[in-house]
Amino acid sequence: MGRYVVGRLVQAGVTVAIVATVTFALIHLAPGDPFTQALDDPAVSAEVRALWRAKYGLDLPLYEQYWRYLLNVARGDLGWSVTLHEPVSAALARALPSSLLLMGTAILLSFAAGIALGVVQAARPGSWVDRALGTVSLFFHALPEFWLALMMLLVFAYRLPLFPVGNVVDPLLYDYYTPWQKLVDRLRHLVLPSATLALLLTAGVARFQRAALLEVSGEDFVRTARAKGLGERRVLLRHALRNALLPVITLFGVTVPALVAGAVFVEKVFAWPGMGLLAVSAIMTRDYWLVTACVVVVSAMVALGSLAADLLYAVADPRLRAR
Repeated sequence: MGRYVVGRLVQAGVTVAIVATVTFALIHLAPGDPFTQALDDPAVSAEVRALWRAKYGLDLPLYEQYWRYLLNVARGDLGWSVTLHEPVSAALARALPSSLLLMGTAILLSFAAGIALGVVQAARPGSWVDRALGTVSLFFHALPEFWLALMMLLVFAYRLPLFPVGNVVDPLLYDYYTPWQKLVDRLRHLVLPSATLALLLTAGVARFQRAALLEVSGEDFVRTARAKGLGERRVLLRHALRNALLPVITLFGVTVPALVAGAVFVEKVFAWPGMGLLAVSAIMTRDYWLVTACVVVVSAMVALGSLAADLLYAVADPRLRAR
């Protein structure tokens, strides 16, 4: 198992390096640069423009810029954000915990709710409960992320002001709260964005879990458990569910990139200061170093999510551990 994990980590590192290289090339080959809007004013002299571009190495050939970028990354220097006026590492350190909190909460909620709904549907296949839950799941699965986020904001923050409009905490009162009040404030701000992502993911998990349970219910070991006189509930939860979790665990590795993409829209709508909002702002301002760092972090998250899915698959399936 240790050799397998090391091999997968090496593959993940190679993948992240390739993604970073392609992103670096594409963003530098596109027209313009981080100083286009600021320096392409006729009032700005050509000497000033050349001075700023030379300061950040944008006057060098692309291969030389890339080589300097690699050397800086090897030293732990991800560059300087020209729009935020701070090191890129500082911006990532501020945004990454917020994104991990949001996406981690959404994953836990969606898989817990999706597996439960799938079990309920598989226990009564073809019933009105199965059809109703399937229809609702399909409805949410087909919704665009930004539309659902806007509707959640409109209903639960404006029409029914139950939750805050956006941000992670109350910017005015948070510093004056007690520790318990700070926790409650963070949870209230987390409800709407995490619920939006969870609703979108729960539908897919529920449909996968239902299909997997119905497929497993016809296996020999399930029929043997029923023949021994075990109750239907125990057969479903103790015998069928564990084997039916394998396709859902595989779905976990696919969910991470979809969750990252959806989080971009959700963070934008709810003004959640995470990686999605940071990446959108960096792309709009052509902040080369910040864009590249965001892509590297996101690709690393996707690679680690895929590795986590493989490890969970091995935990659930003893045959894979044996191999």
